[in-house]
Amino acid sequence: MDGLEIYNIRIDPPVVDIEGPESEVEKIDRLYTETVNLAGRSATFETLVDVVTSEKIRVKSHDPIKLNIEVGEIREHRTFTGIKVTSTSPREMAA
Repeated sequence: MDGLEIYNIRIDPPVVDIEGPESEVEKIDRLYTETVNLAGRSATFETLVDVVTSEKIRVKSHDPIKLNIEVGEIREHRTFTGIKVTSTSPREMAA
């Protein structure tokens, strides 16, 4: 992904239910999905992945997680100082 970056990742569903021994479930503060291979990706794409858990924890839904991964050109950030900024009214722009 040279010259590209991930802008955003949308997860559907955003919440999953898990079950397992109370002592194990209480330890969990986040879940991870399978790793997504980004090789050869140059635009926004969707993929299906599973949630990765220990053997003691089970995701109650058997449906995969849909990821929408927004990819684009690396953004450059610049700060302008000492430059006068003026506003143009919509009428002036239309003329």
